[in-house]
Amino acid sequence: MIIGHAKQLDFLRKSWEEKHISHAYLFVGPHGVGKRRVATELAGWVLGKKEAPEDLAREFQICYVEREPNKKTGKKNKDISIDQIHAVRNYLSHHSFLNNHKLVIIDEAEFMSRSAGNALLKTLEEPAPQSTTILLADDEKRLLPTIVSRCQLLRFYPVATTEIAEALKRLGVKKEEAENLARLSHHRPGRALELWQETAELEFYNTEAKKFFNLLDNSLGKRFKELSKFFGKSESGDHGDHIEKRDELVKVLNIWQGLWRDIMLCRSEAGELIDNASFADKIKIQSQKRGARAMAKSIQEIEEAKKLLHQNIHPRLIFENLIVNF
Repeated sequence: MIIGHAKQLDFLRKSWEEKHISHAYLFVGPHGVGKRRVATELAGWVLGKKEAPEDLAREFQICYVEREPNKKTGKKNKDISIDQIHAVRNYLSHHSFLNNHKLVIIDEAEFMSRSAGNALLKTLEEPAPQSTTILLADDEKRLLPTIVSRCQLLRFYPVATTEIAEALKRLGVKKEEAENLARLSHHRPGRALELWQETAELEFYNTEAKKFFNLLDNSLGKRFKELSKFFGKSESGDHGDHIEKRDELVKVLNIWQGLWRDIMLCRSEAGELIDNASFADKIKIQSQKRGARAMAKSIQEIEEAKKLLHQNIHPRLIFENLIVNF
């Protein structure tokens, strides 16, 4: 089920029907907004399927690339390796579908190592006949500019909360729950579905929101102690880079950013627009303690922190800098 993105779907369908499909696309938009679902739909058309199953990329012989799980921790590796891109090149050279069209989907393409990116660039410069490569990325600025320039860019924008809620209701979610999940998703349908289908994700959201308000209420010293509990030790037993936690940390920052937004809205007497209604009382209290400029600065600093997490900077230092300025 695809929620939103009607214009993007219409454009791709028309391109496919008129046989003007590009050799390379770059789908850019927030994580969970629906890029992979649209890519999967396109794959269904390529394979001649009237209705593409959600996991088409794995059920059929499409070359689907993502960060592989670390053998020790079980969590995703830091990047997509050059060996994975070499496998893509090998696939394009030798494999074909029944209709002779080859299709590659590279999820979280911004996580390609530099060597992997350079290897992919060679493939894009000399594309295999009757092939389409789709790169999915949250931010094209983290990709090599030469890769971006060789792809047809398609942007995916946040989806209206009402549209997400209506889609959830069609799936059988009760009205009040659907509206709450749609708000908590921050306009990302995939995130709304994740919160609905995986109880642990909703529990994680609520737990981290409570921790956020505790941080705001504590002294600086207590904030640092709470942060120490959060980081603890890495899987390797030291206080190292915490690569295995970075995906989780991005989720935490997204929660913090949404809560700061709600506090700012409440400060601006627009409390009816907040997403985190279950924390309305705490949001109201915090809105009375801080000025709008300080809140806007915190939101901007979190956005910058998310970018820094993908660089070779210790995550703990990034979070310490944030809580100092709370």
